[in-house]
Amino acid sequence: MVERIWGWLKESVIANRFHANRKELWESIVSFLQHLAQFPEKVLQRIGKIVMSEN
Repeated sequence: MVERIWGWLKESVIANRFHANRKELWESIVSFLQHLAQFPEKVLQRIGKIVMSEN
């Protein structure tokens, strides 16, 4: 499970993105993690633990 979240973080924050310094990189990582905390259902979907109904 951790590997899927790590891959998602790399895809969203690190891959093909420029961060001028470590501080900017860190801020992007924190922002990504805050987003995950706000939308736990997206995390569960991404790791394959739930399937959202179409209702």
